Amino acid sequence: MKKKYYYLSFLFVLGFTTLFAQNKVTISGKVKNAKQDTIKVIWYGNFDVTYRYQAIVNKKGDFSLSFPFEDFKVVELRFAGKEDYQLFVKANDVIELSYDRKKPVETFNIKSQRQDEVEIHKSLNKIFPYGPPNIALSEKDDEKKYKHKLDSAYSVYEKFYIKEKKDKKISQEFDIYFTSDLKYRRAKTLIDFPFVYEYFFKTKLQNISDDYYNFLDNTVNNTDSLLSVSSYMYFSDVLLQNAVSSLRKYQKNNKTNYETNVKMIDILFTDKLKEYHLAKAITNSLQYSSWKEAEGNYFQYMQQNPQNPHNELVKKTYTEKKRFAAGQTAFNFSLKDANGKLVSLQDFKGKVVYLDVWASWCVPCIIEMKSAKELKSKVTELGLDNEIVFLYVSLDESKENWVAAIKKHEIKGIHLSCQGDFTKIESYMEDEFSKQYGVKGVPSYYLIDREGKFTDSNSPRPSSPETIELIKKLVEK
Repeated sequence: MKKKYYYLSFLFVLGFTTLFAQNKVTISGKVKNAKQDTIKVIWYGNFDVTYRYQAIVNKKGDFSLSFPFEDFKVVELRFAGKEDYQLFVKANDVIELSYDRKKPVETFNIKSQRQDEVEIHKSLNKIFPYGPPNIALSEKDDEKKYKHKLDSAYSVYEKFYIKEKKDKKISQEFDIYFTSDLKYRRAKTLIDFPFVYEYFFKTKLQNISDDYYNFLDNTVNNTDSLLSVSSYMYFSDVLLQNAVSSLRKYQKNNKTNYETNVKMIDILFTDKLKEYHLAKAITNSLQYSSWKEAEGNYFQYMQQNPQNPHNELVKKTYTEKKRFAAGQTAFNFSLKDANGKLVSLQDFKGKVVYLDVWASWCVPCIIEMKSAKELKSKVTELGLDNEIVFLYVSLDESKENWVAAIKKHEIKGIHLSCQGDFTKIESYMEDEFSKQYGVKGVPSYYLIDREGKFTDSNSPRPSSPETIELIKKLVEK
């Protein structure tokens, strides 16, 4: 295969220096014809952390919001109950907003000490509300056709930005953000292209040239400020993921995903970015590996990286996941079924429980339901169906969607819903059940023994061959 180890030739110096002064941003304003809405500011940080701050608009239409903020970033502003707006924010900004609740979009206005930047971003929001245009993928695409389509679309965005900023007073950070954002979105898209093509068309992209990945040579800038550019961090994630995937194809040993990740991180990254990826690699291991493997990786990581600035987060993840280690008592919960009857986990003590946390809108959840049917058939064939409970907890906001999905996909088992008042939370992860069970995404699975104890911090999916063997052992035990 051409460029068998092409990633290994890219020794990147991706250094960052972040400033940790106690900075903040203040947003206040006036709403005409106000209701008691909330003004929300949301952005996504590293380690998949979501930051949310909000202020309530009072009866007079006034609101004020102040929150800690470092460096610079594009944040999402939500107002008038449903409208979204992308806003570029720098540490210590003081921003004023105003709008008429009856016509929020038409009357929305922003005042800032950097008004030229506000106007440029406003124009970008209007023409390109989601950033550079998405590129349609065709089975006829090869690398040249795809690069041409990508460059043509991105060129339109770039020319528009250059035109808008001409003769305007803008900060260096603003220009860094938008030029770098475009650059690394393009790089991430090109890295992904062969893999995405194979996923959609079930065939490998043919005749990738030796120089296809040459764009990486000029992609990375050694500038401290890029740590705040989300697309740069996404780019580095994709670069690492695909490099690891390529390397594992040629490994003849039994190295774990974590060990392979660390090896590639040492090759690809240095300084602050290396610290970030090492910390992310161990938190991913804690989240998704078996507890025995993950704990061993954790102690090795802490010994080798005692001064990593992200270690508080790593320790927190370790403490959270340890709650689900083999032998730990499963947390009891009481939830309602479709008829409103309250059902508790304790009701099934003495039986093995396979807990499946899912949602009707979750494609991987639905895909696994076919394997779940096959798993139940095997359980029945072995005569174990009276010894195990298949317990489903739905994160659906809509009862109608939940019940319809159960019927459509013929999901046999005991069905409960953790439906709460979703108007008061931003994400299902903030629901009490999700917090109790550490649900970071769906589907999530928990295998609980007869004594009501977890069997591992990360139980296998129905499609995993080891699931039926684990169930047999638990039933026999």
